[in-house]
Amino acid sequence: MDRRITKFVKHHIVLIPILFLAAFLRLYEADTEFFGGDDAYISIKAIQVASYGETHLLGPPSSLGLVHSPLSVYLYAIPYLFSPDPRGAQAFTGILNVVAVGILYFISHRYFGRWAAIIGSVLFAVHPHMVFASRVINNAQLGAPLVMLYLFTGLLGYFDNKGWARLTHLSLLSLAGQCHPHSFALAPISVVLIVYCWINSPKNRRIVLSQTLVGAFIAVVTLVPWGIGLYQFWQDFDVLEMVQNMPSTGELQDSVGFGGLGYIFSLSYNLERVPRNWLQPVQAAIIVAGTLWLLFRALRRRNGFPGLIIVLGLIIVPTVTWIIQAHWVVDYWWPALPNAFLIQGAVIAGVVASPSVLSPRSYLDSLKTRIIKWPVLLLTLALVTNQVWDYFFAD
Repeated sequence: MDRRITKFVKHHIVLIPILFLAAFLRLYEADTEFFGGDDAYISIKAIQVASYGETHLLGPPSSLGLVHSPLSVYLYAIPYLFSPDPRGAQAFTGILNVVAVGILYFISHRYFGRWAAIIGSVLFAVHPHMVFASRVINNAQLGAPLVMLYLFTGLLGYFDNKGWARLTHLSLLSLAGQCHPHSFALAPISVVLIVYCWINSPKNRRIVLSQTLVGAFIAVVTLVPWGIGLYQFWQDFDVLEMVQNMPSTGELQDSVGFGGLGYIFSLSYNLERVPRNWLQPVQAAIIVAGTLWLLFRALRRRNGFPGLIIVLGLIIVPTVTWIIQAHWVVDYWWPALPNAFLIQGAVIAGVVASPSVLSPRSYLDSLKTRIIKWPVLLLTLALVTNQVWDYFFAD
């Protein structure tokens, strides 16, 4: 066992400095972060739980017209057990998002290779929006590691045939949705995974079905406290009227177009707290190119299926939001945004890895890969350097 642990550590030793970098950026001067109404509301309830043993079945009010799950209150009660100073809770958010960087690394390493894991996790670790917004006290910012685990267990369970992963998969969706309800829009991914496994593993259908049903039952159980709280809430408020009166993406149709879809695209490009510079469209172009490449790869070969799941993990939340015309701000997308860095890592690694993930079949293809390898590596280094620079000098 000790030898296996030693081998594991040596194989993934590069992850240690990446996690240290992610932690430093998220914890350094975290107390300068904005402390607003959501932060205060969650903090008050969390302190009530931590210091006075109170029980809460509801979290803070939701901009969707409902009330959030109490999950965030109980999670933030952990740092408030030690001190009522909100800086501890801000650091707690940062630490959970450092965990998300680690999970992203292992997903990339397993399905896209070592280079993809290194590049994707570093880009995630230094991105200004992902850094600054992970230092607040808020529901959505707790969801990134849960969404990453949801996707990881989905692939492990239904692509790699791991039974324990099938048992936990839907529970992680439930917990992610309790961090923010928009994450429930990821549910079609589970349908795609189950259908894929059903078609490709006919001999395991009975065990797959039974484990999926057990996992679904566990997921429903995790929703019971919130369900009780919402039932009590509905006795005093007309929830349907509140939801109908919320602004939707469709209300921006005249100014942006496409029934609010243009608004979502605009937000996905102009992420909050990202200083404007010439590299911003470059990174967006890498995501678009990576998305198309992963989709094409998924159509051509069976081992490309994880790429389809990662792409769905990025695009399905805004897509569902647009389809149902629900209220939208970029923070609702926060838990699923790490998928953008999975895609970037995968496509960049497809160029720079040796042998190439793109699997060149001819000498000419191999030559092209070698020619663009170093410019792509230099561009990636420029992205990382520029974003670390922005961290220290951004307002």
